[in-house]
Amino acid sequence: LLVSYTNPVPRVCTAIRKYSELKFVGVCHQVEFGYYLAGVLLSKVIGLELPPEYHFRWTTESCARAVVIQEAAKKLIKMHSCGVNHFTWTHKIESLETGEDLYPALVEQNREFDPAFEPLTRKVFDLYGMLPNVGDTHLAEFLPYTHSRVRDTWKRFDIQMYDLDWAEERRLEKVRDVESMVASGDLSPLSDVHSERAEFIAESFLSGIPYLDEGLNMPNAGGIPNLPDGAIVETPLNILPDGPQQVVQPALPPAVAELCRRQITINELSVEGTVEGDRNKLRQALALDPMIDDPELPDVLLDEFLSTFGEYYSAFALG
Repeated sequence: LLVSYTNPVPRVCTAIRKYSELKFVGVCHQVEFGYYLAGVLLSKVIGLELPPEYHFRWTTESCARAVVIQEAAKKLIKMHSCGVNHFTWTHKIESLETGEDLYPALVEQNREFDPAFEPLTRKVFDLYGMLPNVGDTHLAEFLPYTHSRVRDTWKRFDIQMYDLDWAEERRLEKVRDVESMVASGDLSPLSDVHSERAEFIAESFLSGIPYLDEGLNMPNAGGIPNLPDGAIVETPLNILPDGPQQVVQPALPPAVAELCRRQITINELSVEGTVEGDRNKLRQALALDPMIDDPELPDVLLDEFLSTFGEYYSAFALG
């Protein structure tokens, strides 16, 4: 079983599905961010005490706070979500203590809660009637609503640019930590780290003891009834001795399903165009992207992309 963590998860998994015989799952922790969102929005309902500053920012301190809130929420509620990686939607929330359906309370709190908290997520929740559970910074990647410079929506919705320098320093810090553990032979720091669940997947696959994961990626086999069979989707999965098995989810609302289908088509065209050296498929993938607002842009962007990264695209005969 190949356990793949590599982004972009749906495209890597699509390539594995189309061009190999491997049994695989794609893993991402973003589904857990939904517990942070729901924990904050439902804090008064479920009795979760929030810190004075609970808004998410790309800082080490803010990420740590989000994890604390998320872990506290996981002890109080159970979320049921599905969709496409980094673009998943919560269709059910229940109280672990009473089994009560908390979705009506979530809808009510969405109307009343601090309007500065994840405003894009909240507006999309209001528009489509279903909570996107990945947070504003990922949600903005899939929707056309925030990139207009004329309307200044990026600023109005307080969408943060991802801090690449900060992320690179965090990666280097982890490399230094690993090197230190290897040199000293002291692995005790690993007793207190946030899990990315590979150990649970491996243990289940090797031992035969079933394990339910709340959000893994594999080809759709009826897991989301109104998304295409074979498309890479993210759903709860049971890891069983003979491989992963999707937990069947309710059909997505028509509008949400349509948003997901577009991303699936973009993923498929991107992978096929890359492997086959088909420039037109890559142009179409770009043209379908909600960020593209000019029919001349796909060719411009593709030329620049292949010029910059052409060495990795062996299927293209580049000058």
